[in-house]
Amino acid sequence: MPVCASKGREGRNLKATGRHAAGRRTARARSRSKPQEFLTALFGSAKTLYRPVLSGKSLPKAIAPELESWTHCATIARMPQTRPYSHIRLRSVSGNIGAEVSGVDLRNVDDTTFEEIYRALLENEVLFFPESNLDDESQMALAHRFGQPSVFPLLKLMGATGPTFQVIEDGPESPNEADYWHTDVTWTQEPPKVALLRAGVVPESGGDTMWGSMTAAYDALSPVMQELLAGLEAVHDNQSFIEAVRRKMGDTEESRKILGDLRDAYPPVTQPLIRTHPETGRRAILWGGDFMRFLVGMSSEESEAILGFLQRHIEGPRFHCRWSWTSGDLAIWDERSTVHKVVNDHFPQRRSVHRCVVDGDRPFFDFETIASG
Repeated sequence: MPVCASKGREGRNLKATGRHAAGRRTARARSRSKPQEFLTALFGSAKTLYRPVLSGKSLPKAIAPELESWTHCATIARMPQTRPYSHIRLRSVSGNIGAEVSGVDLRNVDDTTFEEIYRALLENEVLFFPESNLDDESQMALAHRFGQPSVFPLLKLMGATGPTFQVIEDGPESPNEADYWHTDVTWTQEPPKVALLRAGVVPESGGDTMWGSMTAAYDALSPVMQELLAGLEAVHDNQSFIEAVRRKMGDTEESRKILGDLRDAYPPVTQPLIRTHPETGRRAILWGGDFMRFLVGMSSEESEAILGFLQRHIEGPRFHCRWSWTSGDLAIWDERSTVHKVVNDHFPQRRSVHRCVVDGDRPFFDFETIASG
């Protein structure tokens, strides 16, 4: 899918003059060595040039032609299909992410069919299985095919020792708390690899879930912005999760103890802002949403500028797909390259989903690896 801005008047590159040209040369030179200095140049010495772009205000006529000639035209696309599928059927549900799968009974999947499901997940990032006919036992058995199912951190502190489900219930007394773009539990050292979510009680209307491709979002960034973000790290913590659980559980002595233990057991962690997918080699924005606090080594103003830009960027509809649930539907997504959110338009109707996740490993950024395609 092409995502283009203007290349300038009739395609000409207009030569900048004066301090604006000097500022750009300085910024570009610094971007090759210290991203923080590049950002300072971008938002500091050249702030009169760039601030109108960030605020959405109209540009001075003398500056607008220059900016048009600097704009970036990107092509974003889902990972190409490596070879045909013979045991499953796929139907894309959007341009850049998501596919509906048919022709398979998830209760009885042989190794060859599972290999195709796994490959389809890497290529499409989220898969949907309408009316899967799974129960808790068969869903957990399927999760085992992807790796080791996780023990959710909160449930571990409450005594769980084996793989666990999260049964997430919304209702009049328990509004939904997941209506923002995020990747699950990025406040742990090793966030999940894969998640499996099955619909239980479905509201008469509303309550859809949306997913976003963070590989497509990364690919749509200009090379200059990709270079700026390379190697940056963000601090993630569980404070927003604790507050959400407290609203669900109520502010009791028991909840205060459990949530205090959770804070102590899982202190803030540092994650790469851009991660390299360990299997596909593609780069993706690692977006924790409310779990993210700031960028390491930057001032609060610099950190807020970059995170604010990325927040607006990933909200672009071209990166998204949306699923309207029927009871029994199953979604499986790659936590290493996606974000998701609930469309919170069903309150006060009841909604319940059963989720389990599979252990992941430590996110990393590889300066050398850039996957083709």
